[in-house]
Amino acid sequence: MRPEWTKNTIIISILTLILISIGSSCQRQEALSDGQIAALRETYPATGLTGSEFMDKISPTMEEANKVVEFWAQIKYVGTAEDIYTSSNPGNDDSAIAAIESKLGAEIPAEHHFVCYEMEIIKCFSGPKKAGDRFILMVEDFDTSVAPDFLNGKTWIIGTYHTHLSSSADREELYLFYSDLTFYVTEDNYVLSVSGSENKSDYSGITVNEWEERLKKIRK
Repeated sequence: MRPEWTKNTIIISILTLILISIGSSCQRQEALSDGQIAALRETYPATGLTGSEFMDKISPTMEEANKVVEFWAQIKYVGTAEDIYTSSNPGNDDSAIAAIESKLGAEIPAEHHFVCYEMEIIKCFSGPKKAGDRFILMVEDFDTSVAPDFLNGKTWIIGTYHTHLSSSADREELYLFYSDLTFYVTEDNYVLSVSGSENKSDYSGITVNEWEERLKKIRK
């Protein structure tokens, strides 16, 4: 009996090692290669940080962004909403605005125009929202050039925060779009940064599940 028991033990050990090897191989495949990411960029382009000629946006690390983001969620488009217009720099006199324009070397619009989309949450990774909740995502008109096509039937992961442009009850669910806090979700469930920022490289080219796990680590 002893030799038979030893033989079985060896076989079980070999099978265990094979399964571990397969598991490790699957884990290594969690991240896309640079070549695979480059190929996907034809469908999911890196758009940059902003389309504004007078606003120099910076790219925060995910740790920095997480400190200001109200929630992270996977979302889908469900409808358009009425555009929003708000005065630029209310309370400032013309001379103050002219001085700022002179320093920037560009004209500041007299008002801000936001293109708005109604979004529905598929899954909330952090924050007070839950699946099924809806909100209005506001894209400033000059940032439409760096925003993905929200009407194409795909889904996205987004980090956002509430804005207080209006105090009326029907405007409580207004949230701002920022390309550097937005990620494509591909058909194969991989995540790609919309902005293409180097600061988001560790969160780009991985599966949604892996993206969520990495977010959990910085939220501890």
